[in-house]
Amino acid sequence: MGRTLVRAAALYGTIDAAQFLVTRYQDLRKAPGRFYGTIAYTALWGGLLGSSMCRKGRDGNLTRSLALTTTLASGVLLAAHAKQHLVSARTVSPVVAAGAALIGSCLAAGSPDEE
Repeated sequence: MGRTLVRAAALYGTIDAAQFLVTRYQDLRKAPGRFYGTIAYTALWGGLLGSSMCRKGRDGNLTRSLALTTTLASGVLLAAHAKQHLVSARTVSPVVAAGAALIGSCLAAGSPDEE
């Protein structure tokens, strides 16, 4: 169950971040910090997805570390949006997904069948 939760959350986060990058590309190009930050955030989600899909030779530490990093990054982004009074379902959902991935990665760690 844990691995499935991580995969679903990571897939959602990767698609969400990539969709934002594609649909806001022109606006992001005008602000290089936001542009490169969005690329890094998308890559972070993609790394989490890739790590959750790997099975052979993995003990789950990389996936848990990426899930934690993604949760922290999503929280920082939410805080930045809150500072600008831009909190919405669109800005909160990545935090929820990242938290679910973190929980799933911890559940998978406790289950030898999932490692």
